Amino acid sequence: MKVLLLQSVYNLGKSGDVCNVKSGYARNYLIPNNKASVATPKALEEFEKNKSIILKANETLEKKAKVLKDKIEGQYVGLVVPTSETGRLFGSLNSKIVVEEILKFGNEMELTKSSINLSAIKESGVFSIDVVIFGNIVGKMFLAISNSESNVSALIGSHKNPQNEKETKTENA
Repeated sequence: MKVLLLQSVYNLGKSGDVCNVKSGYARNYLIPNNKASVATPKALEEFEKNKSIILKANETLEKKAKVLKDKIEGQYVGLVVPTSETGRLFGSLNSKIVVEEILKFGNEMELTKSSINLSAIKESGVFSIDVVIFGNIVGKMFLAISNSESNVSALIGSHKNPQNEKETKTENA
């Protein structure tokens, strides 16, 4: 199915591009979220009329996205969740919880749970996550998960300074 992108879409294209995508992706995600429209001759003509307005709006969103990326790049998000004695999570960690924590850094952009490339996390630790902010603007953050606030702080500290942890292990030996 050919679609006309109204916004930049990660790994697909920039605003104004005509892309060939699977019909389900277009019907279920791109079109309902106003990221694209079906590429009919009428839609292309209408886009050309409103091109300057749409591109200006996208430029504004892109600037806001870069500001948010600068704020979150390399930052740590700590989550306290119930775990077993061995550190395995009792439940699942979903993207919605992570998005709420990220928005504490600034809510200039509208992030959804699909904005986060989060693989299945089943144990405590520090994990690297990619946050798709807008189009191809992606911020990299770290997610620290443990069963208490003090353990989360310790995980973040050891992840930021891995040599300090090696030194303390050598001193204790």
